[in-house]
Amino acid sequence: MGRQTVKILVEGTKVVCDPDPLEINRMDGVSFECDYPFAVHFSQRSPFSKMSYRKKHSTEDDNPNQTSNKIQPDVAYGTYKYFIAVYKPDADQVLTADPDIIIVPEP
Repeated sequence: MGRQTVKILVEGTKVVCDPDPLEINRMDGVSFECDYPFAVHFSQRSPFSKMSYRKKHSTEDDNPNQTSNKIQPDVAYGTYKYFIAVYKPDADQVLTADPDIIIVPEP
């Protein structure tokens, strides 16, 4: 089992996810990281145990603007579309992106 990180970057008024798409195996861990508060939502099906995750402003007790999840062991192989919303408080804007996670068979 491995772990990968999706970096959610804000470039002006655009949200970019790195990597996009994310190719990953069942039972692998995924961390989403961003310098701003953010939410991740799967609209129809999710490879995780929940459909939505969000991270508000960080505190000294946790990782700054990061949430970690694990791909379910019985999730179907294929592409999972999801939606990211990032709140940019200095501009009072909500910015969005529509990246993909692809569950691939183990080698």
